[in-house]
Amino acid sequence: MSAPCRPASRLSTLNRALRRRLTAFGRARSGIAATEFALIVPIMLSMYFGMIELSQALGHGRKTTLLSRTLADLVTQSTGITNTDMNTIFSASASVLAPFETTNLAMRVTAISIDGAGTARVDWSNVRNAGTAPAYAPLGRCSNANALVPLSLRSPRSSLVISDATVRHYPAIGTVLVPSGVTISETMPMRPRVSQSIIREGVPTSPCPGAVP
Repeated sequence: MSAPCRPASRLSTLNRALRRRLTAFGRARSGIAATEFALIVPIMLSMYFGMIELSQALGHGRKTTLLSRTLADLVTQSTGITNTDMNTIFSASASVLAPFETTNLAMRVTAISIDGAGTARVDWSNVRNAGTAPAYAPLGRCSNANALVPLSLRSPRSSLVISDATVRHYPAIGTVLVPSGVTISETMPMRPRVSQSIIREGVPTSPCPGAVP
């Protein structure tokens, strides 16, 4: 008769079997590619769509800057502006925003005079607001405009045109994260090109009270 198997022998056999199994598991490569793919794909997709959203937002921002510059440029090329002229200028400036929509766009253009003491006052101000963009309010004639005009631009006895443009950018993919959209604003100051100041139809041309000649 053979001798009964000792517990130590059984344990040694189990250890050898376990080591063989662990070694085989460590050498297996069949599931690694799938695991790595599952981990990397969400990161790669997030980066890809994030770059799309970033490029769209940057493009919208550049168009807003161009719109603001165009608005100021068209106004400063005139000696006087009628109501029809102003509507045409607003429409022409808004078209610069293409291919982005103009349904969520606010614009304001303000003519400012700086008196002999360097104080800036509003000559006239017009706005056009549309959609969900934060609306502009027209500035009252002769109201103090020092807050709008940097000190470096407040040359005595001069004038200035300031255009403001604001758009509401809605991400194409990230609307769930930013349902209210992102506000993009731009301001552009510019000097009149063909006259000392720009006359606006229906607005008095008399000096503002308290203005220093």
